[in-house]
Amino acid sequence: MKIGILTQPLHTNYGGLLQAFALQKFLRDAGHDALTVDYAPPRRPFLYALARRAAAKFLLGRDIALFPQKSAKNVGSSTSRFVAENIRTTRKIFAPARVRDFAEYGFDAFIVGSDQTWRSRYSPFLRTFFLDFLGNDATTRRIAYASSFGTETCDFSPRELRICAPLARRFHAISVREDSGVALCEKLFGVKAEHLPDPTLLHDFAVYREIVERDEARGLLESRVPAKRVFAYILDASPEKSAIAARAAEMLGSETENIMPMPEKLRAGTAIFPSVSAFLRGFRDADFVVTDSFHGCVFSIIFGKAFLALGNANRGMARFTSLLKLFELETRLASPETLLRLSRERFDALLAEPFPHERVAAIREREIRRAREFLKNALS
Repeated sequence: MKIGILTQPLHTNYGGLLQAFALQKFLRDAGHDALTVDYAPPRRPFLYALARRAAAKFLLGRDIALFPQKSAKNVGSSTSRFVAENIRTTRKIFAPARVRDFAEYGFDAFIVGSDQTWRSRYSPFLRTFFLDFLGNDATTRRIAYASSFGTETCDFSPRELRICAPLARRFHAISVREDSGVALCEKLFGVKAEHLPDPTLLHDFAVYREIVERDEARGLLESRVPAKRVFAYILDASPEKSAIAARAAEMLGSETENIMPMPEKLRAGTAIFPSVSAFLRGFRDADFVVTDSFHGCVFSIIFGKAFLALGNANRGMARFTSLLKLFELETRLASPETLLRLSRERFDALLAEPFPHERVAAIREREIRRAREFLKNALS
């Protein structure tokens, strides 16, 4: 079948890029002709964008630049290369999407997922992720694969709910990424949903290792000296999180590697994100991972690395709790404050807890079978 995949815009979010890559690869490996929609919100006028930055800076007290020094193209130059080489896309389609935007592709089905497409604060044109552009089309298959609300509660406005609930009932099959999403679909839309894993978990670590090795062979990743490493993938930097990574490195006799640009460069708009292969290499070469990211936990699991998950309520705790519950790894999740209060002995015991490779592999195999069966039935 010809399938269009709708997900959040492809830019500098490593998890977002890799879940888009993984779902498309999974579908193409199954014999389908899948394209990811190069979806983007409409460009905001300069004065509007300036007013928003000014309000954030002067009214909310945020440390951001009024006039970013780097364009989005420069900031995402390395991650854009990953998209160009690894994800087949449509031409750029701006929200709100219209059915005529897709006419040239002849899609038999659309799959929404698997990022936080159903989180209103991240999706200003939410109805597009409920396929409103299909109108009364009764032949094109409408599917959600591991779509996410991000949190245990719904942030839809009353108007968004009135629009999206009837659209959800037109889907042929719905699966969600968090177990709490199953209940939300029943409560909000009156539909049944299945709980399925993020598509990045549908591939073995060898798939991601190949991306790293390919860039190393082309000289796109600098050579590095073998060393013990604590890989710190921190999205929302804080002194407490830095202290935890440093403490873990000290106790493990390791150096600390950080992948994210410095916060001040991010705020000023001067940061250039490292490549996706550099991100994946961080997990491949790590002896231990400290992360406040959902996909940081995911790739620790895929590469079989022991890790500490730092609860990140601002980005949605349901994503963490659901993932770690699925893999029976709940003890690896804690708040930074709790971890810093631990004695040296208790912290050391947490770091020394072995990673349960066999159990995790068995769970992944089960979930891959469930995902394959779900998509087979949804597309038939």
